[in-house]
Amino acid sequence: MKVAAIICEYNPFHNGHEYLIQSAKEQTKADYIIAIMSGNFVQRGEPAIIDKWARAKSCLRAGVDMVVELPCFASFAPANLYAYYGVKTACQLGVVDYLVFGSEKGLTANELRKLAEEADGNNAGFTEKLRENLASGMSYAASISKSYGFEPGPNDILGIEYLRALTKLNSNIVPFPILRTQSKNVTSASSLRVKISSGEINHCRNFMSENSFNILKEEIQSGKAPVLIRNYENAIIASLRSKTTEDIRNLPFVSEGLEYAIYKNALAHGTLEGLISASTCARYTSSRIRRICLASLLGIKAQDLNHSPGFIKIIGFRKNAGSLIDAITSKSVIPVDISLSKLATSDKYFAGLAARCTDVYTLGYPQASKRLGDKEYTHSGVFEI
Repeated sequence: MKVAAIICEYNPFHNGHEYLIQSAKEQTKADYIIAIMSGNFVQRGEPAIIDKWARAKSCLRAGVDMVVELPCFASFAPANLYAYYGVKTACQLGVVDYLVFGSEKGLTANELRKLAEEADGNNAGFTEKLRENLASGMSYAASISKSYGFEPGPNDILGIEYLRALTKLNSNIVPFPILRTQSKNVTSASSLRVKISSGEINHCRNFMSENSFNILKEEIQSGKAPVLIRNYENAIIASLRSKTTEDIRNLPFVSEGLEYAIYKNALAHGTLEGLISASTCARYTSSRIRRICLASLLGIKAQDLNHSPGFIKIIGFRKNAGSLIDAITSKSVIPVDISLSKLATSDKYFAGLAARCTDVYTLGYPQASKRLGDKEYTHSGVFEI
């Protein structure tokens, strides 16, 4: 049995994602595809525009056999941590042979490995350039790009981080980059989110399968989408104003006195956009500020990023995944299940974080009657034939 894993967000699921899944099946000859998917919050430091159950349903109908959840505290982390915990999850499942991911530049695994080795300090010249760029006030992402001498695409940067993580974890999983398609029916997830947030949902029909588009439409009609960061504006500002600067210092991604600027700007601005804009500079990107704001809202501390989750939660699977589930049950190094109640016995702390993230996320549903808590324990998994 061959298994390929894809670390993903699917925010929302579109034709480009479906192309990668089908290409993964064809090129690796995998019997099963596992999506290691972000839950309800994503890497840009924002809520997913539709919830994880709807996104899981979309990719299962497109050929994924099982969806497991990326650890909640890693889903909105920078590329290095996002990639590390995604790869670690793949390793812990015990059955993954290939890690498949897209590449904007069409870089091979060997080319990505060389770039990863440079990022790990195996090239003195690169390391010196990186140090100089960081010292000049550039963000880490900008410094990396300038040090390489070319600008990797977002998926190429993730690919480099996947290679670094595979090495760090001493994994035998084979990295398998696939050139992203340039089809006229493929666009970026970010451009689709812009259209969805402005009510132009019919625009998305050209870039999504009928199944995926209908799921998105159903979520919007039911009052559960779109979920946008502005839906949490007052809650985020309140969470920061109610903290001391020391509390903010203990949030993830806060360093070098940034806590003082964030606290000052939380008091000086009544909008999230104003707070983020005032706190952003060459060294601190808006994504970093959003991540800090999100961590404050969710009650996640810097120390939580060092937590090794004691379980992997399944969000959904296809009916044909019986053999895959049996293999994971016998080979996984930590418990894997669809029930958080069962998994909580293995790691009560992590279960509490996961439940809290979902309880906060549902407050962002547009329709008030849908904003119920305790969904991690009451919402059934996603099953597809």
